[in-house]
Amino acid sequence: MSEAIAALRAKRAAAVQRATELADERSACSYAANVQYDVEARQRLSEINSDLALYENELREIDAAIVAMQEVA
Repeated sequence: MSEAIAALRAKRAAAVQRATELADERSACSYAANVQYDVEARQRLSEINSDLALYENELREIDAAIVAMQEVA
């Protein structure tokens, strides 16, 4: 069971890392999308926001799985 928890923690760390990268990219695109009205930047910003929502949900799922596994152990 500890191997499974370790695997989930590694998966969580990877998701956190990717979410951080996306948040940084969002910051970079925000100016162009919202001030310069750059259509490509706006499209990428929408994609980033969708991806971030998915990662947030994935993190909640992983956290719930870790808690459930710890309760069983």
